[in-house]
Amino acid sequence: MSMKSEHLIFYVPPENVLGMDIVVRGPEVHHIRNVMRKTLGEVLMLTDGRGHTYRARIDSWNKTSIKVRVVDREFHEQEQQTDIACAFVPLKSTRSDFIIEKCTELGVSHFYTFVSRRAVVRRVSRARVEHFQRLARSAMLQSRRYYLPDITVCADTDQLTKHFRGYDLVLCADAHGKKDIPCGAKKMLYIVGPEGGFDDRELTLFKKHGVHFISLDDHRLRSETAAIVSAVKLFDQNKTL
Repeated sequence: MSMKSEHLIFYVPPENVLGMDIVVRGPEVHHIRNVMRKTLGEVLMLTDGRGHTYRARIDSWNKTSIKVRVVDREFHEQEQQTDIACAFVPLKSTRSDFIIEKCTELGVSHFYTFVSRRAVVRRVSRARVEHFQRLARSAMLQSRRYYLPDITVCADTDQLTKHFRGYDLVLCADAHGKKDIPCGAKKMLYIVGPEGGFDDRELTLFKKHGVHFISLDDHRLRSETAAIVSAVKLFDQNKTL
């Protein structure tokens, strides 16, 4: 679906916001100058992915950057009362892309990728992480959210469990889990495994760390579908509290 140029919003890293001056770099420069054909003095809409939006006027540019001056700024509180993160095992082809894109649109705040013992993909390269980051930025801007999810790579389930202490509640999608989701947590992490499931050692490790196992559906879901369904269920529950 097309969007009028005045409604487009561009991402700028927080470190590029220098008081009332902002420096735009990267592919946004080409889009602003050559696709939108903006000229000096025109106004852009920007976000730093940390809740701030800026209306800023183009002051100057060169081949690699655009310098803009802030006209006004606004801070947007998080829409969800609960902070929800997703941990998933990377999948073949573009199926992981679907998780990043759709969960970002839904409002997931953080992604953890980790390799389980039954995973088909055994490594997440730097290039793939950068690809995930680009997808998350694009999904954030498209859905007009102003918080960019962080992406953390964990080598295995043991490394993933070290992040559990940062959450009030950790959940894992499991066909044999309970239907009811515990209420009251303000910061939640949900885990989606490979389609072959976690092995006994990993399940024991999760239980040792207090993970709650929940059933998402009466039917078997693909991993990327389970990631979306989990996010929807958790956000919906949060709205009804």
